[in-house]
Amino acid sequence: MLIKNKNKGFTLAEVLITLSIIGVVAALTIPSLVRKYEKQQWITGYKAAVNLLSQTTMMIAAENGGTLNGAFSNEAEMAQAYAAHIKGAHTCIDCRLEDGLDFWAYKCHYLNGQEVDTSGKWSFIYFDNGSAWLMSIFYFPDESVEYVAEGVILIDVNGKKGPNTNGKDQHIIYLPRLFLAEPATMISEGLKYFSSNEEDILEDCPDDLKSGYGDFCGVRILRGDYGLKY
Repeated sequence: MLIKNKNKGFTLAEVLITLSIIGVVAALTIPSLVRKYEKQQWITGYKAAVNLLSQTTMMIAAENGGTLNGAFSNEAEMAQAYAAHIKGAHTCIDCRLEDGLDFWAYKCHYLNGQEVDTSGKWSFIYFDNGSAWLMSIFYFPDESVEYVAEGVILIDVNGKKGPNTNGKDQHIIYLPRLFLAEPATMISEGLKYFSSNEEDILEDCPDDLKSGYGDFCGVRILRGDYGLKY
């Protein structure tokens, strides 16, 4: 007696339909997974940089009577002072981005897509893990004195890798009232030093990270509500 095999295989049409469904699901989920992964990389890199920068700032101040006043007088000295306290740190003094740097992209952008003006010379610290810090000093009018210097450090958590966007892989740290004889402090929450208005924070660093300048994104990373819709 012949016994018929009741186990049927899939038809070509069924296989193609299944593969199509898998392809659609992958197309919908993979980009979201990639975005979540890269966002976590930015968050982790930023928090690590804030921690290292804070520790180094306190060391420099401790060696200088508890203040940053007199520890350095310009961007080059600032970069050298920090690099001297960090193992594996390298410096690039008075470098021009247009010359092509291995650790920093020539073109950088804000969250809204606007290109950042990177012309001129800059002093950098860069690390073997691919991250880099751009050191700068700005002077602002103040009521008590004629001008107050603010140290501004732009952290790039992955260097030239990208997306090279302020508020994503690049963030701002402030060293307030730099050359006054005051205890050393560090503002690690973007422009919160100048404004803590919640409306300004959300406008500058929205949940989808698609508009604004990104200066306030450090605030949202540290308080845990960064890029909720990214």
